[in-house]
Amino acid sequence: MGENIVAINTDPKNCKLNIAIKRDGEIFGSLDINTREAARLAVMILSAANKCFHDSGRPTPPAHATSTKIESIAPSGHTVVLGQTSSVMPVFCFGDTVVGIELSNQAARILGQQLLTLSADQDTRQ
Repeated sequence: MGENIVAINTDPKNCKLNIAIKRDGEIFGSLDINTREAARLAVMILSAANKCFHDSGRPTPPAHATSTKIESIAPSGHTVVLGQTSSVMPVFCFGDTVVGIELSNQAARILGQQLLTLSADQDTRQ
């Protein structure tokens, strides 16, 4: 089977994205969306991936597993807001696209401690 690729082209003047799906080098579908809709698309894809993995019955790898490739991106802004009941939400902005990740208060405290520890370690290495 050939390589499947998603190609994304930008239209900064109109704040639009063209998302094309290719199979074997041929485009077989594309979609134009406003940049504000990118968050909804990203969340839908990540939610589906999370559900699919959960439904597979395989054990969740530890978050620090080095065998898992980490894709990264720097946000244009970030904050933290209250989530639903007993939760908080780190919020990341990518231009006018905004994504929040809801964490239980306990998970947020653990993440906060990890951030403080790692950022302090970084300061001492410089």
